[in-house]
Amino acid sequence: MLDLTCCPGWTADVFNDSDDAEADLCEDRASFLQQNPILELIPNHIRRRIMHRGENAQIEGFRELFILLNTDPDADELRRLIVVYFKNCPTLRGHLG
Repeated sequence: MLDLTCCPGWTADVFNDSDDAEADLCEDRASFLQQNPILELIPNHIRRRIMHRGENAQIEGFRELFILLNTDPDADELRRLIVVYFKNCPTLRGHLG
């Protein structure tokens, strides 16, 4: 069972459609993997899935990342870097609300 007591709805508040933002971030995976400051803040079990070459693992990894953004009380810096990444990426910028 997911614990949404920390920041419930953070992704819904930040993105116009968090499902679309998640899907497009997954499509932007090659560029995202070059973002070492962001990757260092993502827990290993999620980062491994995002980095895995298998498509299903990547999709699941990004899904887990978005869940983490909604649930981890210690993820403020990660949230900030994700927003900056979206702002700086022309193909993702339109997802920000």
